[in-house]
Amino acid sequence: MKTARRVPVCILAMVASTLALPGSVAAPVLFRGDAQHTGTCPDSKIPAGEVKWSFQTGNNIRSTPALYKGVGYFGSDDGHLYALDIQTGKLQWKFQAAGAVSSSPAVYHGTVYIEAGDAAFHAVDANIGREKWTVKTDAPIPPDPKLMSNGKWEFEHASPVITGDAVYFGGADGYLYALDPATGKQMWRFKTAGRIRATPAIADGVVYVGSMDGHLYAVDAQTAAPRNGNSRRLETSTSRSARCNPPPLLAMAWSTSAHEMAPSTLSTLRRGH
Repeated sequence: MKTARRVPVCILAMVASTLALPGSVAAPVLFRGDAQHTGTCPDSKIPAGEVKWSFQTGNNIRSTPALYKGVGYFGSDDGHLYALDIQTGKLQWKFQAAGAVSSSPAVYHGTVYIEAGDAAFHAVDANIGREKWTVKTDAPIPPDPKLMSNGKWEFEHASPVITGDAVYFGGADGYLYALDPATGKQMWRFKTAGRIRATPAIADGVVYVGSMDGHLYAVDAQTAAPRNGNSRRLETSTSRSARCNPPPLLAMAWSTSAHEMAPSTLSTLRRGH
């Protein structure tokens, strides 16, 4: 019996955590499903394993697709945000971003939101791929060899979260940002001492985010004021992982010997019966 050979960073597009369900058009389409990252998708089915189509980009794909109204949106390290027809894999449009798009997009009210290249945060028209607005971020905090291996293996990037009237994301400049989704106007930003690579989670009016300074922060979603009086940081060395429902479908990081794919190829599986 042949074993599957591992291929670095090959993403399969039938990902339940970013699937827009029928009747949920008004809700944001986010990485891991919602602002609490529950990763649940009640209407999903297990893919049968047969490749339906694939799409080649110019570099590695680390971005999880967001599926919205029949279109899959994802980024590539070639510096583009892509929109594909999820039935055929046909390119609808691509947007030239400020740098590599290694994070996963969020889609809300016809707009795709994405961080790019540790340089900017973009809002792009979901229908035609035209820029609506862009906010530049500050220069990245220099890597700490004790925490970040000099940045050589730092591939993960924070993805945006939308809830209420704000879009939240973390940057390599150490800031947690809250922006107006319609205009890009900064509502507030909260400074940490390290790069923010973790995607924020939001519940009960509080934004929780981890920083590469070794702390987990809890701040008010409206004002960025620290919660619990003067305590704004939780030491991560003694913290335990929060429980959440596992996603019924996962992005796959390998392929079978019959369907080996390159790390710069986006592929989709047919659904099972």
